[in-house]
Amino acid sequence: MTLCIAAECRGHVIVGSDFRGEDDYTSAENQNKLEWIEDTWPVLIAGTVSRAHDLVAALNREFAEARKKSIAIDDKNVQVILRRAVRKQKYQLADEIVSRELGIQYAVFLKNGKGFLSEKSFEEIEGEVRKVDLGCELIVVFFHDRRSYIYRISSDLSVGRADNFCCIGSGETLANSDLSYREHDADQILRTSLYRVFEAHQLAKRAPGVGENFAISVFSQEKGGQVVWKRLNDSGLAALDRNFTRFGPKKIRGVRLDINSDLEEFERTDIPKTPKAT
Repeated sequence: MTLCIAAECRGHVIVGSDFRGEDDYTSAENQNKLEWIEDTWPVLIAGTVSRAHDLVAALNREFAEARKKSIAIDDKNVQVILRRAVRKQKYQLADEIVSRELGIQYAVFLKNGKGFLSEKSFEEIEGEVRKVDLGCELIVVFFHDRRSYIYRISSDLSVGRADNFCCIGSGETLANSDLSYREHDADQILRTSLYRVFEAHQLAKRAPGVGENFAISVFSQEKGGQVVWKRLNDSGLAALDRNFTRFGPKKIRGVRLDINSDLEEFERTDIPKTPKAT
C-alpha cells in the first residue's frame, strides 16, 4: 500500500514516493521506496517489499549479464532486458511453490511430475504456478542520449513504457486522475511539473495506505552520460504546499444554477431509447 510517481518534464524525470510501510498488524512512515539498477537507474517499488527487493535483484543480475555479454543497454533493448528478468523471476517463484509443496525443483516437476503424481495433483500445482504473480509493481526510470524513458513492471508480469507519467500503489487511481486532469505531459516546465506531482500525492492521500510524508527528487542525464539527481528539501516542499493551498481543490460555494428552470420534469416515456443494432 503506497504511492509512487514518475513524471517526465523536458529531459528530467520527477520521482516521488511516500514512506508508508505496512504488515498484518501495524504501519509506520519508515519504508524507503527508492531502489537502484546498477547504482544508476532509479526504481520505485510498490506491493510486498520482499518481493520487490527480489525483483530489483533480478533486474540487476540481468543488466550485469548483458554487460558481461557486451550487449548495449540502450532505448532499443532495455525493455527486452526488463522482460527477460521478469520471466526469470516468475520461474524463481514457481520454483519456490514446487519446492514448498514437493521438496523438488520446478524443472524436475515439469520433467517427471506426471510420473509420480496423480493427474489431479499435477494440475493443481501447475494451476497454482500459473496463477502466481510478482507480488509487487515497479517503475524503472532509464536515460539514453539525455532522453528519459519510464517503464512500468506490473504484478501480472507485463512490462511497458509509460508516456509522460506513471503511478503505482494503492493511490495510483487518484494520482493518475489528477495528473490526467492537469493534462501533464513531458513538455511541461520543471516548476509546474513539481507542483503537479506534489498535488497528485495530496489528493491520493485519500486512498487507503498512502503515507502522509512524500519525498520528491529530480533526475536527469548529463552530456557525458552520468545520471544526476537532486532532492527537494523541506523549504521546497513547504513552497509546494503553499501553492497547493492556492491552486488545489477548494470547498464548493455559491454554485450558480436555477433549480426551478434548469431542471425539467419528464415522463418515463420521454426517456430516449437506445437504438437497436442493425
